[in-house]
Order: sequence, then C-alpha cells, then structure tokens
Amino acid sequence: MRKCVLNPTQLEDTAAQRSIWRKLLQQGVHKPEEDEVIDGPRNNRDMRPVPQRGMRYQAMKASAPPGLRGNLGKILTHSSAGQVQGNPSSAATEKNRTGHTEEGEAEKAERKRDLFIKTDSTMLEIDGSMLEGGGQIVRVSAALSVITGTEITITGIRAGRRTPGLRSQHLAGLELVRDISHGRLDGASVGSTRVRLSPGKMAAGTHVADTRTAGSVALLLQVSLPCAAFADAASQLCLKGGTNAEMAPHIDYAVEVFRPIAERFGVRFDCDVRTRGYYPRGGGEVMVTVMPVKELRPVVMTDRGTVTRIYGRSFVAGVLPYTLAKDMSAAAIRTIRKEIKDLPVNIQALQEEKANACGNGSGIIVVAETSTGCVFAGSALGRKGARADEVGAEAAEMLLRNLRHWGCVDEFLQDQLIIFMALAKGRSRIRTGAITLHTKTAIHVAERLTRAAFTISPCEEEEEPGGDVTYIIECNGAGVTNPDL
Repeated sequence: MRKCVLNPTQLEDTAAQRSIWRKLLQQGVHKPEEDEVIDGPRNNRDMRPVPQRGMRYQAMKASAPPGLRGNLGKILTHSSAGQVQGNPSSAATEKNRTGHTEEGEAEKAERKRDLFIKTDSTMLEIDGSMLEGGGQIVRVSAALSVITGTEITITGIRAGRRTPGLRSQHLAGLELVRDISHGRLDGASVGSTRVRLSPGKMAAGTHVADTRTAGSVALLLQVSLPCAAFADAASQLCLKGGTNAEMAPHIDYAVEVFRPIAERFGVRFDCDVRTRGYYPRGGGEVMVTVMPVKELRPVVMTDRGTVTRIYGRSFVAGVLPYTLAKDMSAAAIRTIRKEIKDLPVNIQALQEEKANACGNGSGIIVVAETSTGCVFAGSALGRKGARADEVGAEAAEMLLRNLRHWGCVDEFLQDQLIIFMALAKGRSRIRTGAITLHTKTAIHVAERLTRAAFTISPCEEEEEPGGDVTYIIECNGAGVTNPDL
C-alpha cells in the first residue's frame, strides 16, 4: 500500500473539495489534518489518491450519520477526482499543455449542480396514476421533494388524463423547482411519463418559468411557492403563461383567496400582475416576491362566521366589447341576490388596457369574505357559444355552492392547503365541505414525503339549517424547519 496525504493542495479541484468538506463537517464527519495519512492505492490512470479505500476513510465513515455512509465514497471520489463517479458526461474535460484542466461552461454548470445534490436522501417512487392521476401529484411531490431533500421518481404521470405525460406547464414547474433547489431533473420533456428529481440545497434568487402557452401561472405558483418559502432569503419568481386559464385557478384567486389564508401559516408573498394572458396565446407575466420562513404555524379554521362582503371583477380584453363585462357583472349580482338579499354586492366591470393584456379574453371572479376571515370565490371564463349572462351566473352559482355547506374553505382552496398543513409545526384543523379527489391525492403524497399524519372526520358540530354535511381535516404537521434561518 502506498501512503498518501489528503490536503487541498493535492486535489485538482480545490474549490469543489472545500465545498464537499464543508458539507461533511456539518454532518459530523471527521476531516483529516494535513499531516494525517490514509492508506490506499492510487488511481491507475493519473496516480491521484483514492482515499475511500484506506483506514482513515473507515474512521470517517464510522463518524458519519447512517444516511450518509453509503454515499461517502462517491463524495470523496468526486472531491478528489473532480467529477461525479459514474457520470462521465460531467467529466468531459481536455488538458492543455500546462497540465491544467479546461472545461466548457456547460460542464462547469453541470459540476456546480452536482456539488449541490444532497447525498443523504432516500429515493422514493411516486405513482402518478393514483387517485386524481393528474398534474397535482407532480406539483405536490416535486415541492415536498425539494423541501425535505428527498430524491423522487414519478411514474405514470397524468395517466388519468386524455393526453398522458407532462404538458408544457408541468415541465415548466418541474424545471422551476429544480432551479430553486440547484437540483437535477432527469427524463423531463413534454410527453414524459417518468421523471426523476434529485433536489439540492435551496438558495434564494431570481427564477423564471415560462409555459410558452396559456398554461396556468397560478399552477406554477402552487409548485414553487412552498419551495421558495424555505430558501435562505427572499426570492423573485417571474411566471409566464396564462393568468386566467380554464381548469385552473385564476391569478386573481391566488391573490384574493389563497394569499390571506397562506399568510395564516406564515407564508408571505407579493404578487405583481404585469401582463394578463389568455387562451390560446398565453403571454401573461406575473412577478412574485416570496419571503423566507423559519417554520410554518398550524392553522385552525372551524368557524365560518357570517358573510360580510361580496365583491369581484368582470373583465374583457383585446377586441372584445366592454358590454360583455357589464353583462357578466349584472348576471352575477342577480344570481347572488336570490339567496343573499341584505348585503351589497360590488362587482367591477372593466376593459383591460391593451398594454397590460395579451390576446382576447373575458371572465369574472366573485369573492366573499366572512366575519372570521374566511374567503371564498367563484369564477368563470368567457368561451365560444356561451352568453355573457350565462358566464356571470356560473361564477355566482359556484360561489353560492361553496357558501351553502358552512365550511371555512371552498372546494378549490381545500387541496392547496394540504402541503402547508403537512409542513407546519403543530396541529391544524380545517372545516370544509365534501372532500375532493384532489385533496385526497395531496394528503396521500404529503404523508409519503413527510411525517405528517392526517385524519378526516364528519364535523360533530350541529349543522346550520339547510347546510350540507361538513368535514374536519386534521393534521399533525411534520414541523419542517428552514435550516438557513
């Protein structure tokens, strides 16, 4: 056996070696001093040390946490050889005449990303075809993967949809959380039914996600907001696509309904709608500033209170006439007053400025607030063959349907809160109407990726006259903390 000294001057990539040692020291691994030796052979190709086979390596391995031991050899090989073992593509280098290694920008970026990959995570496979079988499994799985540092493989993506596999908006969301976490994403392209996400260390920054279609920016916010909240400082998210899209929350819903409830958990973000985008072109742009949080608070919402305010916005954009907005607003107000007669309803009709909207579109959102801070909404978009008054009445009826059950959240907010309940420190209890398939799916994924435990039970409180049966979603949260704050 030849004896070799392990110190930074012997290693080709000193910056990488120092980064690796910082991570190992943080996890309790002993670092040899410069005058300590390690028994072990040299690399046959260039005679560099191979420290993972020596006695000192065994001592280091014994001091490492159990989850790190299996990967210690790979890490040290990386720090010594300047590349990730088993990944030749990241080691595409060429030595010049002075003997120094030259790398292209792509190789440097790839190696930098490799250094951020966590080594103590356990691979978890998520079946994307179960329950809801759509994009929500991808969003919740990806967000929790990044926050918990768990490497995941998602299979059968969107198997329950007419067109299986990733669409452009799902791909944009996955790439966004990959960038937020300095991680690695394998197998991801439009149409993919299997992807692998290896998260790294989250860090604040400015990140851009573009669906390149009318794919919902609100869904991009759903997958990225929890991740950015656990970064080390405030982050800027530039989200591009459709601001008001079918089969997805409007950006107005995210601002008016989701945000005030998310703030109860401790999640704070500002949302600047710079450009609105509609089907089929998209082209909308929203700038979101997310503040970091140390840990999330549990939330209890079991008393709906009484409705104190109803308001909304009815809009048209592009070449569509302003009268459509007025007709949608008037129809919504008429529908609401059939059930709620003693409360003013203020739904503003407006024409979007051409500079602030991309394409032609119309729609309406109606919001109700209660005396205990609960927020509900109903929305609808204009579409071919639907009269303006039908669209307005549709949005109003959606709102009324969610007010009738006397729960504290509507059917669309219900599943969006599951991830925050799972991450919070303590017990959350939320009263809601019928449990949606999206909610059941989010709970299943959250329980697999965290230590959170959920229960759903019929509400034992006396139901209001004429109200539907309500349920209590209760969660003992995992108490995930932000290590950087």
